[in-house]
Amino acid sequence: MSEKSAQSGTQSFKRLNYIFWVVWAFVPLLFYKLWKLLNDPATYTQGLTPEQANCMKDIVNPASFSTLGTFLFNVPLLSAFVFYVVLIFSFHRMVHRFAKGGAFDAFTLRHMKVLGYTLICYPFFDFALGHLISAGLQYTGDMKFASGPPFIDIAVIAAGFFVVALMIVLKNAIDLKSENDLTI
Repeated sequence: MSEKSAQSGTQSFKRLNYIFWVVWAFVPLLFYKLWKLLNDPATYTQGLTPEQANCMKDIVNPASFSTLGTFLFNVPLLSAFVFYVVLIFSFHRMVHRFAKGGAFDAFTLRHMKVLGYTLICYPFFDFALGHLISAGLQYTGDMKFASGPPFIDIAVIAAGFFVVALMIVLKNAIDLKSENDLTI
């Protein structure tokens, strides 16, 4: 690889690293906005005519849940927030490392492993959590009829397997590179 090409790649990763810092700045704001939107009673009746709002009395309104029901209702948001923070953190750590020129090392493999297994495991966790939350909301009496998610997100699992496969390829490339460096 030419010196100019390597320097161009490093500059691209430096720019991407700055973009990640901007993303980190907006993550708490986004979480706060979503939390406020979900827990604001006006969200569920905003823009409705009085007749439509009257019909909404029969539909479940999370703003009228008990304390335990409100907590259970917000657990998926907290779960998704933690999931995305882990993903962004892993991506950012790798990009930060790439910007410093360290792409082919154990550090990258470790973060790819975390990223891949997080992507593989989270849909199963989310599926089970959704069913537990719906059972909990029925138990508290906040919802008479509730059901969890109807399916597991296969696309996220496939992305996780792709990252794990890429990690294995990168591990083999690192092993070949170190073996090549030792023979010369």
